[in-house]
Amino acid sequence: MPDTVTEAILDALTCMEEEEELVITTSVPLQLAGRIRNRIANEVPIPPISKTERTAIRSLIYRAVNDTRIFDFEMPTLTGLTAEEFNDLAAKLPIE
Repeated sequence: MPDTVTEAILDALTCMEEEEELVITTSVPLQLAGRIRNRIANEVPIPPISKTERTAIRSLIYRAVNDTRIFDFEMPTLTGLTAEEFNDLAAKLPIE
């Protein structure tokens, strides 16, 4: 059974075909949607992270980098990112 991401891709492809923006030439459009899903899975977390979860992660990052008890001199070695890079990452996450 396809997941919601695959179903959404299949729905978009079907709508595009109905609106004559796209012609699907496969007899198994679900397989096509699955292949698209697998390609974007490296870029987009599946299952998706909700807005509330992204806001919580953003808040946690800001608190951690501003507290030297948490984000000490070893943290860049342990995580691979500096405090400034974590701030940049947190800024990319939406505010709800």
